[in-house]
Amino acid sequence: MIVESLPVPAPAAVEIAPARDWRPSRRARGFTLAAGGGVYALSHILNLFGSTPGLDSPTEIAAKVLFAAGALLIMAGLSSLLAQFRRSPLGVLGVQLTWVGMLFIPLSAYSILFIYPAFGWEGLAAIDENAALLSLLTIPTVLAGPVLLAIAAWRHRVMAWWNASLLLLSVVGLMGMMAAPELEPVFAISSTIVAGVAYMFAGIRAARLGASV
Repeated sequence: MIVESLPVPAPAAVEIAPARDWRPSRRARGFTLAAGGGVYALSHILNLFGSTPGLDSPTEIAAKVLFAAGALLIMAGLSSLLAQFRRSPLGVLGVQLTWVGMLFIPLSAYSILFIYPAFGWEGLAAIDENAALLSLLTIPTVLAGPVLLAIAAWRHRVMAWWNASLLLLSVVGLMGMMAAPELEPVFAISSTIVAGVAYMFAGIRAARLGASV
């Protein structure tokens, strides 16, 4: 007696959903850079309404807080530019140096907001004296970082020519501040506003490119 078995259907393929990618998208990082640039510029726009060495007004306190917040947002969003420098070691180095230079801004704001009220300018001067070597190390990052970033961004079309020019102009302002300490408020305010605007438009462009990827 021959028993014929019915064909057994093959099991249906089970589709496995891909694991969720929790990394921020390039678009989100671009908008973060744009927001950081805007806040960074706003911090010194507030100084146009009256800047004092201490913390004599709510505007002055807000300016310091926004200055630090803008720098932190820029640091978080700089990776949106780094993603566009796959074939540019100069651009990668520029982004990294700029990131390190931005790191000192929240530290400076913290000193003014929390150390100055307790110890005064004498206390801050003593801290600066003990950290003189660290202060010297910030100069190459603050100056060279944006310069290298602007040059690489211009060459690889990561920024428009006028956007990269704004970044270079902000460095010229910083150098003017070092060369003419008596004009420090003018150079500090103008260079920070220009740099913030440059980062803001660079972030907007990066976000647009991220949306099209």
